[in-house]
Amino acid sequence: MRVHPSRAAAAALLAGLCGLAAPAGGSGAGAPAAAGPPPAREAMLRRLPLQPLRGRLQLRGPDVSLLRGANGGPIFLQYREGGRSRQLSYQPPDALEITVEASVSQAPSPFGLAYSYRLVSAPASRQSAVDLVVGFTGPIHGLASPQGWEARPLASMPALDWSSQAGLGPGRTAAGFRFSARPGGGSEGLEKSSGGLPGFVYGRGSLPGIVTCSVVGAAHPPSAPAGSPPALAAALAALPQFPRNGVSGSTVGPLELPAGDPVAALLDRMTESVKASLALGWIERRETADGYRRALDAIRREWIAGKGQGKGKQSLTHLELKSVERQSAADWSERRLTSEAYALLSYNSYWLADWLEHHPP
Repeated sequence: MRVHPSRAAAAALLAGLCGLAAPAGGSGAGAPAAAGPPPAREAMLRRLPLQPLRGRLQLRGPDVSLLRGANGGPIFLQYREGGRSRQLSYQPPDALEITVEASVSQAPSPFGLAYSYRLVSAPASRQSAVDLVVGFTGPIHGLASPQGWEARPLASMPALDWSSQAGLGPGRTAAGFRFSARPGGGSEGLEKSSGGLPGFVYGRGSLPGIVTCSVVGAAHPPSAPAGSPPALAAALAALPQFPRNGVSGSTVGPLELPAGDPVAALLDRMTESVKASLALGWIERRETADGYRRALDAIRREWIAGKGQGKGKQSLTHLELKSVERQSAADWSERRLTSEAYALLSYNSYWLADWLEHHPP
């Protein structure tokens, strides 16, 4: 029996991806399964908690000195006032052990994909979490918040801030942080939304990517006492500002699609996300990550080398992408991936394969 070369190449790609599992599901023609509330076995995969700026913070001068050790304790400021030495201490809002869990699912039309977040505060946290900040690019819609939390865009960066007066105490969990974003559509240019809210723009669609996130704890901001030297006020102003004064890290959110032919650019983005996912604990084993990285690199090289070769090359790339999509479903089912890594691999592969079907050479 003669095997079609494109199908043989796709089968070889899938077989070499990880060598750990057979493809899950059928033809993969439908949208990826939602990586919703993770099953119990996902607890084997440990997401890394967000981290404060742990480096030593030092400032020494004739009128003021500032010191913070590397263990996340208070910041101590010593300054001279009226010929006497005085000290001011400040605990930044980062006395937290916080994990942010993200999942992506299909949203009702026309919103495309729904991004959901779960905030988990360990008992070791010494503050209540009062802000969750998640970055994004492109337009987002359909904001939802847990009870007691309110969402607003930040004017200083493309990010959404959920804030709460009561906050989330140590050892507690909050779910229900959510918004939607369209994978395609919208105008090519960027403009303010009809509501005029800063940070919300219309533009090209977006797909799951790695974005920054921060959680800020409840802490009183420092202030210079009356009559203190100007150098103290300058030192306080130089401290990290919201939201970098909390704990920070990475999660999954919408990143705008690249202009023009998206195939090579998105394959590059996916390859980098695989490397990051291993470091972040979203992929359990290095050999799993290496299998995806090799597969994505090979698809990109073949796509670049074969541009202009017509329908045959497009069909081969489509089959290879569907293989990556099915393998990610199998690995997520076996808890080799968290919901974050699954979203990065499955939804991007699905969208790229679909794009190739609708954009003939």
